[in-house]
Amino acid sequence: MTFGTMIVPSRPATLPRVLAWLGIALWSTTAYASQDGSAAPRPNIIIFLADDLGYGDLGSFGSPVIQTPNLDRFADEGVRFTSLYASASNCSPSRAGLLTGRTPSRVGVYDIARRNSSVRLPAREITIAELLQSAGYDTFHAGKWHLTPHRGSRTLRAALAHGFDFTSRDPHARDVVGAFSKFLESRSDDSAPFFAYLSVMEPHEPLVEYMSAAFRKRYETPEAEEKARLVQNRGVDRRRAVWENRTAYFGAVSQIDDAFGELLRTLDDRGLRDSTFVFFTSDNGPEYRSVSSFGSAGPLRGAKGQVYEGGIRVPGILRYPGYATPGAVVDEPINGTDLLPTLCALAGVEAPNDRTIDGVDFSPALEGEELRRAKPLYWSNWAAQGRVQYAMRDGDWKILAETNPLQRGVEVIDHIKTSRFVRYELYDLRNDVAESRDRSESEPEKFQKLKSKFVRLHQEVVSEGPRISMEDFRGKADAAFP
Repeated sequence: MTFGTMIVPSRPATLPRVLAWLGIALWSTTAYASQDGSAAPRPNIIIFLADDLGYGDLGSFGSPVIQTPNLDRFADEGVRFTSLYASASNCSPSRAGLLTGRTPSRVGVYDIARRNSSVRLPAREITIAELLQSAGYDTFHAGKWHLTPHRGSRTLRAALAHGFDFTSRDPHARDVVGAFSKFLESRSDDSAPFFAYLSVMEPHEPLVEYMSAAFRKRYETPEAEEKARLVQNRGVDRRRAVWENRTAYFGAVSQIDDAFGELLRTLDDRGLRDSTFVFFTSDNGPEYRSVSSFGSAGPLRGAKGQVYEGGIRVPGILRYPGYATPGAVVDEPINGTDLLPTLCALAGVEAPNDRTIDGVDFSPALEGEELRRAKPLYWSNWAAQGRVQYAMRDGDWKILAETNPLQRGVEVIDHIKTSRFVRYELYDLRNDVAESRDRSESEPEKFQKLKSKFVRLHQEVVSEGPRISMEDFRGKADAAFP
């Protein structure tokens, strides 16, 4: 069978490997209780991940200009998460956190996996796909992987090694959805549940090179230009952005929406709507350093590569009839690391207990309950833009820290693991989502309590992270520590 540029192997023999770790149980035939209290069958699961899509880039999240009718209707049919966070503010770490349920620095994904770097998702880490595969799910990946320094077929093999039965590297949204449709057609046993991780390239650069003229044309009217001037871009300098390229960015988001609508129609046509958990989100906030940087974080401060809200808070929408109430809005803070324990609970699979899982099952939040976390939410980006490199959210409060600069003669990995916090910022997100008023001086007791907790958590995370060479990233320090 052919799925575009795809490797279709026999099912990898990962079950013995998975069972070797204590605490991972085989699947049961039922998982969660439905709203009427009866046991419900294991759902099909789809994670649809956009690349560099901003918090304010969908109509349902306040965009004044971008047309996203399919995603807006999807939000009406499901739950909209208004305090959903990516696991990190840049690509590879965010994906590592989503797939493993662990803070990216714990697993050694300190930065993006680029050619010839040492950054990659280690073989010892256990992904959602491996856990679901061990439970009898057919597992499928399409699109961007970006968790290995390799390219081409070696990238596909990395996905297969982490629990996917099938994988395709066709990157754009319509190709990804088309590959998924072929995957459904190819399955020999329709009664088995499936897990699909659909990771599209849009609206990542280089947009001008690949954007469809038809989608750009939607935004070339005087009315669209007027609305485009209302887009919020707080706290970032988009000095390289070329105004004419705004239509490429807006068109890329509409291109996602169009493909997502096709995905929903495919599920409807196959009678899979009610049995499929579909989760839509982005890997991080919008890019701001390119010629097509017209993504928006809405009312939030910052963008991709920053640990301010605009870099890590992203749109999130879930539809699963009987589990998620249509039209509901959830403002409880939820992180990308929460997907693994949530999906394990749905599928009747135990999450690994031989390592720290930072995420929690977020299903109680769908009933309006506050989530009980053993550890606060935490983000790291050793060379983040915007002066601060680390952040922690505990309840409504968020504390951020700047580290001492990278010194000459000190290896980057030593800097990551031993650098000290030298300056802090504190924000009350309940009353100041734009992070405009630093409360570290006006709330001294709150600040000291959170500071102590923050330092302890940071030290725990960096001490667990493996030592790998990070010297290829030394040049990033020039921008992070001017």
